[in-house]
Amino acid sequence: MSVNNRGFRWGVTFLSTSTAISEESREELVYHATGMYLRKEGEREVKGGDYEGIVSTVWKYDVLGSFAGVRFDAELQTEEGKAHLRFLVSEQTGGRGIAYSQN
Repeated sequence: MSVNNRGFRWGVTFLSTSTAISEESREELVYHATGMYLRKEGEREVKGGDYEGIVSTVWKYDVLGSFAGVRFDAELQTEEGKAHLRFLVSEQTGGRGIAYSQN
């Protein structure tokens, strides 16, 4: 999986969940949320080895502990049942390819 963008962009994606899915699946879901942010997608169907569902955003900022960013939510069906995951994507380059840090 790769995400191609013009210029230099970097940031951090945080995942909050108590869902019993594999580490590989968590990484895939973080990839999806980050890709959606970079491509300005509002919703994406996702499917992995132990989950299937939808990742979506309404482009609002939220806070998770001391971190802030655009909130993404995933509603998934897993081997353990229904699961809800929350992601925060915090870009540090402002989408312009100019490096700066808000932290």
